Amino acid sequence: RVEKVLFILTSRPGGENSGIASLSAVRNAPQLTLKPMSLGETRALVSQCLNAEVVPDTLVEIIQQRGGGNPFYSHELTLALISMDLITSEGNECKLKVSSETLSTIEIPETIQGIVSSRIAQLNEAEQLTLKIASVAGQTFPAELILAVYPTRENMGKLKWRFNKLVERGFLEHVHSGGENMYCFKQATTRETVYRVILFAQRRELHGAIAQWYESAKGDQLANYFSLIAHHWGEAGLTQKVLGYLERAGALAIEAGVMHEAVQIFEQVLKIAAENKKELGRKALAGRYIYWHRFLCEAYFGLGDTEASERHARLALRSIGRRLPSTSIGWWLVNNRSRWGRMLFGSEAAKDPERAQKFMNASLAANRLAECFIHSR
Repeated sequence: RVEKVLFILTSRPGGENSGIASLSAVRNAPQLTLKPMSLGETRALVSQCLNAEVVPDTLVEIIQQRGGGNPFYSHELTLALISMDLITSEGNECKLKVSSETLSTIEIPETIQGIVSSRIAQLNEAEQLTLKIASVAGQTFPAELILAVYPTRENMGKLKWRFNKLVERGFLEHVHSGGENMYCFKQATTRETVYRVILFAQRRELHGAIAQWYESAKGDQLANYFSLIAHHWGEAGLTQKVLGYLERAGALAIEAGVMHEAVQIFEQVLKIAAENKKELGRKALAGRYIYWHRFLCEAYFGLGDTEASERHARLALRSIGRRLPSTSIGWWLVNNRSRWGRMLFGSEAAKDPERAQKFMNASLAANRLAECFIHSR
């Protein structure tokens, strides 16, 4: 049992209409509104960013004016000025490489996305390509993955040197997780900006290559990556593979007793199936609906939502055209006979595995439906 848990939720301006606002009524849930940085705070941020104790007043004032006291924008603007070779750091002192007048009139994008894009444009071709591949891999990614899917032959030494340059320039951070050599984007906005400039066809190809790498590289740990692999196959446009991995992720969630997660996964599966009926084919889907609804039936039952559990149990049985009893005696028979996998289907002993699995799911759904019926009465 956990005695106390501290939650810290953040929202950008305009988040008053989000669910976070409703927490203001919760006891002991104070709200802190962060004001724009002062001139002194901007100076401290720029000093930290440049690793310099002495920063020209002009530079601080320009960044304060342009950034409006926004920490992220001010940070990115400082890095952009370095990339544009307008400022430099010598020892513990920052120096301007152009006049104050030139610096104050320099054309700089007004949005965070725009200024991040301008910084990316300052990178060489190899660094930009590395950053683009990393943005497809995710917010956090192993260096080994980038090497494996890199479109040209590279060695880890060159790639690490490139990663170090991207770390120095404030795009990435080096992290260690579970013994793996990992990197992550310092800001989600940076990754989103990089990802958007990649051509759609290239993104699809990279997502597919990344999914294949996880399939081949993770071996016994593959179960930990079912949802992630499903995401990459989804972005690669292979819906069948998405459903397969989501099914496995959902089944694992139920086995672990994480019913909320199981509900989210299988509801997502049903949505994907509904949106891709033509591609998947009604006939191919027919045999899978019983599986999905049966697991949703179990997950909702585990959450104590017998109404939703009953609904999905009925949908599971209806998907294979089975009639349901209408009396208490009938449900009592279902509850007992389904324990042996027979229920009201008689002795349809399916000899092939697919048929056997279908009736096993039907049996379990009917058993759960009977329990819901009995409990509700």
